[in-house]
Amino acid sequence: MSLRGCLALLPVLALAGAAQAVEFDEKVRAPRAASAADLRGRLESVAEKATGANAMHPLDAMRSASFARERFDARWMLGQMVDARVPLPELESLGFKADGNGSYTIDTREHPQWRPLEDRIQLLASPQVLGGLEKELEARGLHAEDFAKIREYVAARNLDQERAQSKLAIMLSAGKLAKKMQKLGRLDDQFMASLSYQRARDMAEVERRWALGLLDTLPVQGQRVLASYLTEGPSNTSLVPEPTAEVYRQEKELLLRPDFEQLIRNAFAEGKL
Repeated sequence: MSLRGCLALLPVLALAGAAQAVEFDEKVRAPRAASAADLRGRLESVAEKATGANAMHPLDAMRSASFARERFDARWMLGQMVDARVPLPELESLGFKADGNGSYTIDTREHPQWRPLEDRIQLLASPQVLGGLEKELEARGLHAEDFAKIREYVAARNLDQERAQSKLAIMLSAGKLAKKMQKLGRLDDQFMASLSYQRARDMAEVERRWALGLLDTLPVQGQRVLASYLTEGPSNTSLVPEPTAEVYRQEKELLLRPDFEQLIRNAFAEGKL
């Protein structure tokens, strides 16, 4: 699945302990790889830091905001080339197996650098998932007090609401600017790509910080047990081409609606998320 999703209409909620939502910045451009060779170099840099001879431990990698941004940007640029259906046969050695229809499958057990640890920790936001893993994690060394801390954290920090806060802050600020840019004739695909990039980037940062907060409720040994277990399971993910031009067209129409702000606030009030 590409990193860029369709517009979600979600509310802003004030959350204790949540990072302050970031507004859209028109000066921040979506990164682009200059060529397939440039993209490969960026992906190789990520892979070396994550799995090379001097690789960071997954916990250290998750704590590094700079590495998280480097990996996100490399994956973003890859997503752009996949959307454009650029042939990328040279990436198979890095874990990206072509499916023959423009899509790519990644075995993230064999190539864990393409599924950050925070993506797996997010599974624990669901009490049902945590309950289902409890016996296995107990066998690995997590204690009853560790589970109690995780449950307390999940109850206090609703991840869906924190995601919503991030999305809405960006969309409200982008909606105000979009109308001005439309009058100036500058509401173009570059603007929309920047919006898609910032929305996805900031969402990833919200999720990383949430996962870090959960880990920090545990002692070091508990953190390592959790990280070890979550990185062992088999997992595949996919990169699928998206009709970028059509997505941008639909989002432009939405941003330019005169009732845009009221629309998303009403959607929350009515529970239509």
